[in-house]
Amino acid sequence: MGKLRFGVAFRLALGLAAIAGTTVIAGVAAIQAFDGLRADSDSIAYAALPRLMTASRLARDSETVVANAPALVACDTQFARQSVVAQIGDQLASLQTLLDELHRSGAAAKTMATLEMHRDELAGNLHALDDVVHRRIDVDRALDQLFTHAQDVAHTVR
Repeated sequence: MGKLRFGVAFRLALGLAAIAGTTVIAGVAAIQAFDGLRADSDSIAYAALPRLMTASRLARDSETVVANAPALVACDTQFARQSVVAQIGDQLASLQTLLDELHRSGAAAKTMATLEMHRDELAGNLHALDDVVHRRIDVDRALDQLFTHAQDVAHTVR
């Protein structure tokens, strides 16, 4: 007679308690998982996102600098050339500011070295292009003067 007998009500209560316990455990696990997800999204929002935005601005501004190269080639006076060169200089300074900002945000040293190398190559190429355009404008002006002088000589000979 020492056998304990559990009734249907007790078994149902025990089953519901087990389900409730499992639900609580699953809820705690879900809360912890979402907390980890929140921490990851905060990390992206507060660390990676500003870096990505700076990198995006850097790409956009680099394209703007490169887009000014045809404007430099099209210059036909020294004043126009100097104006475009000044604009390019301002844009290169802006690129340097963005590179500094990217460096402060924790970008990898190898990435920064590569970006700075490309910036230096771009600045060097634009400087070389400026020299070529400067000489071309001077040669064009000298040729115009020679042509005008030749026309004057031709009119004088007639």
